[in-house]
Amino acid sequence: MLDPYTSLGIAIIVFYIPAVAVTAALVWQHGRPRMAWISLLLFACARLASGCVLVPYTLNPSDRGLLAGVSVTINVGVVPLLLSTIGLIRIIHQTRFPTSEKLRKSIGLTRAAVLVGVGLLTAGSVLESTGGGSEQRSHGVSLGKAGYFILAAVLGVILVFEVFLVRNWRSFPTMVKRCTTTIGISLPFQVLRITYALLGFFHPERWSALTGPIGRGIGMGLVMEYIVVIIYVVNGLVIEPVNSKGTSWNGELL
Repeated sequence: MLDPYTSLGIAIIVFYIPAVAVTAALVWQHGRPRMAWISLLLFACARLASGCVLVPYTLNPSDRGLLAGVSVTINVGVVPLLLSTIGLIRIIHQTRFPTSEKLRKSIGLTRAAVLVGVGLLTAGSVLESTGGGSEQRSHGVSLGKAGYFILAAVLGVILVFEVFLVRNWRSFPTMVKRCTTTIGISLPFQVLRITYALLGFFHPERWSALTGPIGRGIGMGLVMEYIVVIIYVVNGLVIEPVNSKGTSWNGELL
């Protein structure tokens, strides 16, 4: 009988192979700005990689290289999903607020913050899992916490912008309404996912994606990500491709 984590790795692979194909099609279908779709493709690839590494790790748990690979792909893999959300805001900016310099700079700052979070999560995951002393692991945990706190702050900024969009709903064209709805529906699942990740650093024995109860990992991690990916893919298939002028490719204002 397969180990539960081996089965989990196989389930991740089975789900994300078609997800990679569909998100690649969205990148090809949509014009600039493509950040939402490229980030979604990167997320699907990162999750596929995590499944491919998780399966051999469960068969050889003493391999520190595999442990580092699993840790990095699980922790850093969340980031492209957040970037995809920022990418949808970029589409809204291009479509509804193309002359807003303040919004353009805000989007740039949030992307920069996410990149800082990526660096901290990567460094923290490597330090925590490469078999150093307790001091090294402690530094790794601290960096991981800092990285996820930054991502949580970015998610808070997105939530504030979502409130603004909802309050001005009636004045928006269809494209902006669809992207606003997509972000709003996905936010609770993203909040739960990042909360689970933070709990994994504070209470690893109960909440870690690798050592904690597998049911929590599936319910608050895997399923949350599945739902957000499906929501974003459906949105990408429904909305009109946008060009750099904030119009559809047939020249209509959206």
